[in-house]
Order: sequence, then structure tokens, then C-alpha cells
Amino acid sequence: MKQPIQKHKIKAISFDLDDTLYLNAGVIAQAESALLTWLAQHVDAQALAGVDWVSMTTQAQQQEPTLVHDVSQCREYTIALVLEALGLPKASVRTVSQDAMRHFVVARSQVKIAPEVTQILMDLRASFPLAVITNGNLDLKVAGIDGLFETVYKADLAHPKKPAIQMFDCVCQDLRIAPEALLHVGDNWNTDVLGAYAAGCQVAWLSTLPLPDEQAPYVWQISTLSALTTLLCPT
Repeated sequence: MKQPIQKHKIKAISFDLDDTLYLNAGVIAQAESALLTWLAQHVDAQALAGVDWVSMTTQAQQQEPTLVHDVSQCREYTIALVLEALGLPKASVRTVSQDAMRHFVVARSQVKIAPEVTQILMDLRASFPLAVITNGNLDLKVAGIDGLFETVYKADLAHPKKPAIQMFDCVCQDLRIAPEALLHVGDNWNTDVLGAYAAGCQVAWLSTLPLPDEQAPYVWQISTLSALTTLLCPT
């Protein structure tokens, strides 16, 4: 990092979720498989197997460009397009797509959060209010971590996804702190680091990758979440 973290200014900590507090890729794949199994109860399974979901998602975003900011609405809209294309009566499409999305969110929220990660969050919470800033749609209650955070923001049509600064601003407003008093922790350079930096927040980049040449000042790179308690929690 170019400059050390300004520890004395930190009054709150926000976290990304996917691939920051847990590994996400396998969970999404399993949830999508569970979604297809559920949908096969409502439309022809063979026809469903031939759906090009990437193409249908692109079509959804072309029809409604703002869906790029809301993964839940985008997926639900895409499911509705698929159901219509496969011949489900229009009167049933909305209800079935909404039910399908609820089923998917529960399945995608079956994440494995290591006990040591939960303990780190609890230790940090003893000294700082914690927040969530995510582009995803994890159900924190299903995941078992809903009681650890003071405020939670998930990207949606009203709160554009990171690196847009609105969710960072909202957290700072909720916690009544200046942007530089918020330390944001995340794994993604483009969304977490650049988004937090644009909002005027401090950043802890959870990654073992080399810092990009255009590295932002005030970026603190960590390889494990335990580095947070080492630096920030009183001994």
C-alpha cells in the first residue's frame, strides 16, 4: 500500500459478503441446480434443459437496463421470460417466478461461514458497529449472521451496485460517521476497493494478488480476516 491505514479515524467497518466472508462460487452453482429442479415441476423438463440462461439474462437486461443493479430482480425477470418462452400461462408466470426466486435465495444462502470468521466478526463488533455492503442477495438470516450487523445494504434499483458510491454513503449516514471513518473490507478490486475509495472511505482489500498499478491510496491489503482483529481490536 502507498500509505498506512488511518487506524485512529476508523469508527465502523463494512463488509462485502460473497468471497469475503465465505466462498461463493460453489454455492451459486448448487443453488442454480436446485432452481432448475424446482422449475421442472412447472414446465417441461426437457425444454428447460435446453434454455440458454446467459442469453435470456442478456435479453432481460436489454429490456430493462436497470436490472444490472439488482441481481434478484434480474434473475426473477429472467425466470419469467423463460417461463413465458416455455409456454407457462401468463396468469401463472409472475407467481411462479416469484416463488422460484424465493426458493433460489434460500438455496444460495446455504453458505459455510467458518467459526473463526464468525468469531472475528463478534470480536470486531465489540469495538465497532458493523455493516454489510453487497452486490449480492444473500439472506443473512438463513446464513445465520443477521444479528452481527447494524445496517445492511444490498444493491438494488434504488441503490446501484458497487463501485457506485450510494451504498457507502447510506452506511455512513446510518451510522452518522464521516466517510473516512468507515473501513470497508472486500475481495474485489473493481467493486470494493474502487467503490469505497470513490466514496472517501478507507479500504482493506482481502486478496493475495499484487496491487494493481493504479492502486488507490489508503488501501490496506490483507490475506486473512484475522489481520483485522490483530490491528483493530484491543488486546
